Amino acid sequence: MPPIIEPTREEIRRYARGALRKADVLDVVPVPLDIVTDALGLTKEDLFDVGLETMPDKMKRAAAKFSGLILGALSKEKVLYINSSETGPRSRFTQAHELGHESLPWHSAFFYVDDKTTLDPSTKLELEAEANAFAAELLFGLDRFETEADAYAPSLGVPLQLSNRFGVSRHAALRRYAQTSRHAVALITMGRNLVGAQPGFPVILDQCETSAAFVEKYGALTALIGRRMTTVEHPSVVTLAEMSHAVHDEPVDIVLDTKRGKEKFQGHLFFNRYCRFILLTKPRRLGRKIQAIPA
Repeated sequence: MPPIIEPTREEIRRYARGALRKADVLDVVPVPLDIVTDALGLTKEDLFDVGLETMPDKMKRAAAKFSGLILGALSKEKVLYINSSETGPRSRFTQAHELGHESLPWHSAFFYVDDKTTLDPSTKLELEAEANAFAAELLFGLDRFETEADAYAPSLGVPLQLSNRFGVSRHAALRRYAQTSRHAVALITMGRNLVGAQPGFPVILDQCETSAAFVEKYGALTALIGRRMTTVEHPSVVTLAEMSHAVHDEPVDIVLDTKRGKEKFQGHLFFNRYCRFILLTKPRRLGRKIQAIPA
């Protein structure tokens, strides 16, 4: 078995660019994943049509452990299996993830069976995290998403509207936006339920994101907010998080104690039934605007 290397993000991006170029879809949005699959010499099969009994023995044994929770798999015989019960952005991410296993050359000695755990954006499994990173570069068209996003004034509407255009989930678009924007934006990700005697929400630290501009101006977000948002320390955040709306784009003033002193941000809420996402932006008068909910 060849040694596992530690690639940089740029190296993973290079292989994603190579896959897009090989399929001749560098400038196509949303990325046509079936064309990329064909270009990489893979055969795509429906996991339900194929059935576990026809899989290679080693893969069959690995798949059996998931007890019906398999979302995707890739065999050494260059067959890509996709669970057709998953549709839309979820299915697209699964397919892009398996393409990552195929495209990153140090993954070639393995076969893969993936479920919701290995496909989780915060997975600690090294090869799975690399395949997730590849999938993100592929689906967001390398820099195309951030180029289009930064043409607008910072707002919740930007990633939510572009998620449809790129064929990705809204929470994935939110995370990508906060990671890559040239504007000072940040994303607080919290659990959906209140916890403890003092009203508040647990912060999911490994799913919080900040742009480089935010960190440079104000510091690391996780250092500013801690592990829990409470009504004592962050009443505006809790008030916003308690709203029942799936999308609340009306800005709520949120004050954080940053390395530049107290700074006021505008908070916007997206709730996907699993997590509460609060996007922090600074008010801007200039730039085109996108509504979070189309008029």
